[in-house]
Amino acid sequence: MKTALIAGAIALTSTGAFAQDVAKPLTIDGDIAYSVEKKMFDVEVGPTTSLMGLTIAPRAHMTLDTDMDYNFTGVSTKATYGLSSNLDLYGKINASKNFKYEDITIGVAFSF
Repeated sequence: MKTALIAGAIALTSTGAFAQDVAKPLTIDGDIAYSVEKKMFDVEVGPTTSLMGLTIAPRAHMTLDTDMDYNFTGVSTKATYGLSSNLDLYGKINASKNFKYEDITIGVAFSF
């Protein structure tokens, strides 16, 4: 019985510490860039969350020209796993505006 109480106490205290690292709040972020040659904005926006060391970021992609004509161009989802403080492993899947598979990219991102 004493062993069960100690194990339960350890589980409760470690669960609280672990829960802080398991999931992080959802944020909304994106990117807007203007192409001078195309005279068009490229926009991507979506939520980002972290779950058990994996950052997941689905995105909607669209363009906006100078006449304010909006065009939905597709979606993507990127999953990133931090290998160290300056090295990340990632995978990204892209789909067309009709949600048809286009490409998968796998890579390593680094910073020094």
